[in-house]
Amino acid sequence: MSQKKMDAYKNAKKNKKQIEKKQKRNIILAWLGGILIAAALIAGCSYLVYYTQQQAGQSASTTDSEATAEDVANILQNSLGTDGDYTITTEPLEETEGTSETE
Repeated sequence: MSQKKMDAYKNAKKNKKQIEKKQKRNIILAWLGGILIAAALIAGCSYLVYYTQQQAGQSASTTDSEATAEDVANILQNSLGTDGDYTITTEPLEETEGTSETE
C-alpha cells in the first residue's frame, strides 16, 4: 500500500467512533425530516379535503333549500284555482285519442 492509503486508513481507524456518530446522527435527521414532510403532506391533504367538503356542503344545502322553496311555491300556485280556492279533483284524467282501455 502507498503511504497516502496507509495514512487515510489510520485516520479512519482512529476517528471511527466519531465517524459512526456522525453517520448515525445523519440517519436520524433524515428519518425525522422525512416524517415531518410526510406529516405536513398528510395534514395539507386532509385540510384540502375538509375545506372542499365544507364548500360543497354549503353550496349544495343552499341550492337544495332554494330549489325546494321554489318547487313548493310552484306547486301551491298551480294548485290554486282562479277564484283562490284549492282545486282537488277525484275524477279520472281525461283520455286522449288512442289510449282508451276498451280497445
